Amino acid sequence: MKLPVVSGKDFVKRLKKIGYELVSQEGSHMIIRLSSLPFTKLSVPNHKELDRGLLRSLIRDANLTVEVFGNQETHEDGSCCTRSASLSDPC
Repeated sequence: MKLPVVSGKDFVKRLKKIGYELVSQEGSHMIIRLSSLPFTKLSVPNHKELDRGLLRSLIRDANLTVEVFGNQETHEDGSCCTRSASLSDPC
């Protein structure tokens, strides 16, 4: 699966859906942490578009796959859902 183009804020929104929480923001970096064991901590830059290599590294550090990450959508209203397999079934 091809990596989606996402901003730092969109990345954090998608990870909040699976149990991460925003701990703090220092300068242009958001610090997020998994709220259950293992307490994985990530530093996500608040950029308009995350580079492919950085995005792939953040996904790997979050113990996710590109497929799992890519199957989550963030809508304009800020809500996030898992994309269904059926194209006729909107989330």
